[in-house]
Amino acid sequence: VALEHDDQWPAFAKLIGRPEWVDDAALAEVAGRRARSEEIERAISVWSQPLDKWRAAELMQSAGIAASAVEDLRDMMDIDEQFRDHYQCVQQPSEPGVDIWIDGSPWEFAHLEPRTLERAPMLGEHNDYVLGELLGLSNEKIAELVASGAVG
Repeated sequence: VALEHDDQWPAFAKLIGRPEWVDDAALAEVAGRRARSEEIERAISVWSQPLDKWRAAELMQSAGIAASAVEDLRDMMDIDEQFRDHYQCVQQPSEPGVDIWIDGSPWEFAHLEPRTLERAPMLGEHNDYVLGELLGLSNEKIAELVASGAVG
């Protein structure tokens, strides 16, 4: 938990069930709260114990404190509608039939079509193209390089 401003402290202290901390001058600024961080963390733990991350964030937001649940990929795919369309599914040839969900582009430009992301190449997948077509090596030379372990 991190407050953006010291003026959020009174609302947070009340929210976690410690209204007496509102008038405690030693806790009015971040330096004072750092000095008593273990005590504050215990109070946060007691307050948050019965809550899931979604409810805790909702209560903090209701108190005027910027908050969001820390989400894993499953949360983003199954629960948070804002993220659901952000991810794209690709297939990795080493694991046929296994969906691999990857992050989409973090931004979009209005004048461009959204870019579809592709899977990462497999080790050595582009050897023939790079070594043969771009560099002009013969099939025999490429085979020799692969056999020697110089390329994957």
